[in-house]
Amino acid sequence: MPEPLKQLLTQRYSQLWTDQSTWRDHWQQIAEQQQPRRARFYDKDANKGDKRNAKIVNNTPLIAMRVAAAGMMAGITSPARQWFRLTHPDPDLLKSSKVRAYLFRREALMTNIIAKSNIYNALAGAVYPDTLAFGTHATFFEEDTESIVRFYPQAIGEYVLSTSNRGVIDTLGRDVPMTTRQLVQSFGLKNVSGVVKDQYDKGIYDQLHRVIHFVHPNEDYNPKVLGSKKWASRWFEKNDYGEPDKFLRQSGYGRFPVLAPRWALTNSVSDVYGFSPGMDALGDCKELQHLEKRKATIVDKISDPTLAIPEDMRNQRISLVPGDHVLVPRTAQGQRIEPIQSLAPGAPTAVQDLIDRVEQRVAKAFYADLWLQIINDDRTQPRTAREIAERHEEKMLQLGPVVQRAEDELLDPLIDYVYERVDELGLQEDPPKELQGQALGIEYISVMAQAQRLVNVSSTERFVSFALGFAQAKPEALDKLDADAIVEDMGVILGVNPRYIVDQDVVDEQRAQRAKQNQAAQQGEAMLKAAKGAKDASSTEPDKIAALAQMMGGQAGAAQAGFTQPGGMPMQ
Repeated sequence: MPEPLKQLLTQRYSQLWTDQSTWRDHWQQIAEQQQPRRARFYDKDANKGDKRNAKIVNNTPLIAMRVAAAGMMAGITSPARQWFRLTHPDPDLLKSSKVRAYLFRREALMTNIIAKSNIYNALAGAVYPDTLAFGTHATFFEEDTESIVRFYPQAIGEYVLSTSNRGVIDTLGRDVPMTTRQLVQSFGLKNVSGVVKDQYDKGIYDQLHRVIHFVHPNEDYNPKVLGSKKWASRWFEKNDYGEPDKFLRQSGYGRFPVLAPRWALTNSVSDVYGFSPGMDALGDCKELQHLEKRKATIVDKISDPTLAIPEDMRNQRISLVPGDHVLVPRTAQGQRIEPIQSLAPGAPTAVQDLIDRVEQRVAKAFYADLWLQIINDDRTQPRTAREIAERHEEKMLQLGPVVQRAEDELLDPLIDYVYERVDELGLQEDPPKELQGQALGIEYISVMAQAQRLVNVSSTERFVSFALGFAQAKPEALDKLDADAIVEDMGVILGVNPRYIVDQDVVDEQRAQRAKQNQAAQQGEAMLKAAKGAKDASSTEPDKIAALAQMMGGQAGAAQAGFTQPGGMPMQ
């Protein structure tokens, strides 16, 4: 007889928890040094205001973490600017003004939905700090009646993960402590266990219960069945209380409802949890706290040293108050009250130098020196635009892979989900016929995404500058430049608003009109020159003058110039 589903899920959850146990001690040490409030390893950690930063004397790791998280927020998902754009793999299709206008409206709508949700708070306060410190983070996202979407960041230590055969996280289980009252409010009195129902009836509302929420691929998924979901969501009490088949709730999702970014992986298939700058900096963080305590000890020994007191003064009053006096027995003449240990006056300075070097290593581990490289540059010589561009390129050499992973595991599923919610709620009109049935793509145009493309910008700028300089000697060299292609590509690389680039059809029409106007102007100028030349040549016979005017401007041009056939009739 097969085991009940609830029992199978409980066993799998326990196995995933065991697999994670090798990480938990490491995470706990990181939390103590870098993120005291972003970890929950025990049930008692929930909603507790006890002091958790007792091991932190020097807060440089916290500040470096804060700088790095703010840098990622501003560089990848800044709320102050557009950081993504909808696109299509066919560049010819994007030349259509209808297509571009539709995509622009869609982008504006999605940007507004994201701004009204709590995602920016989640990114700044949980997603980026957790990824930097622990290498792994998980955030639930759900439908919301007020803000359309809602995000629920999880703390490290309160969830377990699993990956598919492609190395993609597709399973999450979490342990959610809930009170009796919360269970009844969330799932209804008829769905809770008999023990919880009895407690509720007796008014025992605040008794905590262990609740497991498990989201995993649906083993019964059938795309041909209406309403079948790819992911199952199951809530159940960890203690079955004699009811092994009872679930609090069973539902599903069309897509995996979890954002689970990881900083970096050793093996992208077999590894579930990532490693991080916080792990690299953990040793320096511990050393920093140790040195800070030692410095305080040295300062105490210098300012308030242990004293050597003559034996004869055992019962005498000893005062170290400035300006006070101490009575020394006559027999003890020549003996002094002095420190038993003498420390070099430069000892605190030497320890502080060590602390400064460790603080610099911690800052470098979190790339804080890169985020603040321009702010911290105190040179009097002005920085050039070329230098700033090269500094951005240098930053991308170190952070480029991290940005790519953030796009794959964090931003892509976020944008996809918001895009689907727009369709589900019918918030925008149907796409133009050119886009119907077409799959769109996502292009990231954040500061860091554009900085990754600065290499192309620099090479293009250098090429155009070279061509313009070479054209001074060989003007025909400019014929090799495709100005339209350069403008189009630079607009894409720099992420400019597509409305700023005129459609090619409109450009062709404007150029045709300009060519006609230039041709007419040239013809008029030629006629005026011809007429002036004809009038100045007074010795020329009238019939030769008329022939010259007709040759330069045609019959109409000759008549306009005042030349007529014999008999006073205009030339035909």
